[in-house]
Amino acid sequence: MAATQKWITLVPIAASMAACAAAPTREPATVAFDARSHEIGLPVTVEGRSLTFLLDAAVDPSAIDASQASTLGLKKTGEGGEVEGVGNEAAMAFPSSVPEIIIGGRDYGPIEVLVADLGKLRERYGAPMHGILGYSLIKDNAVLID
Repeated sequence: MAATQKWITLVPIAASMAACAAAPTREPATVAFDARSHEIGLPVTVEGRSLTFLLDAAVDPSAIDASQASTLGLKKTGEGGEVEGVGNEAAMAFPSSVPEIIIGGRDYGPIEVLVADLGKLRERYGAPMHGILGYSLIKDNAVLID
């Protein structure tokens, strides 16, 4: 039996009807995703680097692995602290922002992120994984999963 390709579509939305009239129209982005370990892995491009981010609507804000944040030169935008739920363990994190994140050829940045060690989550996912796209992305986009 052949494997079925899985697709996800991000549809930009406006916060209000007044904003709809003023907001530029963007086409939806449709990309294939990797479904493993009960997660949705999306191919993204950040600063020209091809990465994989998980999609998780319960994460607020989005997150990026500390090693990637260092490679990208992301700066702290506030004080750090302890967060829970990163691979079922507490971790230290600090707020930052990813200036551009390309999904399906479209830029959805900048997005607010927490920088944390995502190693335990990556182990559970079982493949390279560099971050999590959460509410800071989803709040402005409808997400359709096929």
